[in-house]
Amino acid sequence: MCEPEAPVDDLSQFVTPRKCVAFVGSGPSTPVFKDWPSAVSAVCGACGIDLPGDERSLNDPETLLRLADDARDANGSAYYRCLGERFGHLDASPTIYYELMRVPFKSYITLNFDPCLAHESKKEEHKCALKWFPDLDRADIEKRTLFYLHGLIQEGMIPDNGSLLFARSDFEKAYHRNSPLTYFLVPTLEREEVLFIGCELREPAFREVFQLCERYRNYLVGSKAPRRYALLPYVEADTAPTGDRENDGRTDEQERDERFKSYGITVLRYRKIDKHYRGLRLLFERLAEVTREPPSLESREPGAS
Repeated sequence: MCEPEAPVDDLSQFVTPRKCVAFVGSGPSTPVFKDWPSAVSAVCGACGIDLPGDERSLNDPETLLRLADDARDANGSAYYRCLGERFGHLDASPTIYYELMRVPFKSYITLNFDPCLAHESKKEEHKCALKWFPDLDRADIEKRTLFYLHGLIQEGMIPDNGSLLFARSDFEKAYHRNSPLTYFLVPTLEREEVLFIGCELREPAFREVFQLCERYRNYLVGSKAPRRYALLPYVEADTAPTGDRENDGRTDEQERDERFKSYGITVLRYRKIDKHYRGLRLLFERLAEVTREPPSLESREPGAS
């Protein structure tokens, strides 16, 4: 593997928060809420669905989406109860979300179900509106809004049938070409500067979304695509995996980098530091400090220069 790019320590060199949409995945939440395969395994266990014996299958997006469908078909009430119990709590909210909300991003989009970001958005100092699937309106992008793209599980609540995008049939219905969600997401990715945080974008629906973006852009003569960045952990060259994929020898990291590149997303590396993403949190602390509004003249103390 080639030498990885040096990690960034100043995001203000790349993004202008008031013109940028923060697109937040589950990465920073994994110390508390675990990852996608763990969630699918949990609902399968709750609904009596056997998992495949091949561990590699549990990291395949198509398999995970199919297993979620099987679980819901087997026992819908247990399926939604399991998701509610797994995600509908605030007892250990990742501190990184407070720092993320301190940065004056234009708006926020999240793929998470848990209410941690929603809780932060409601704080008076953050001044951020809240919307969740299916109530998504692009006009609200201009109003500093947090959008739960795949649905929100509110604290202590069991989600309703059809309120979350978790199984394959959910994605097929929500992401068809003329759906409200597609009408919201495709123009956003076409027109807005976006910073992806803790995202893998492995779901097949995103491949189709970015293909639509590229196809539509071909009709806009002279139009320049907005900047898109993704923050990914820095991997030391001497500790990087050497490539163990049976099909083509690529590592997971290499495959992810190629996927982002194909979507027109530039990867920025950061030092993770610890399992709680302290390195990422420090990046947002610094960005919040350099982009916050200066105090007004009326608010300055007498005698202050």
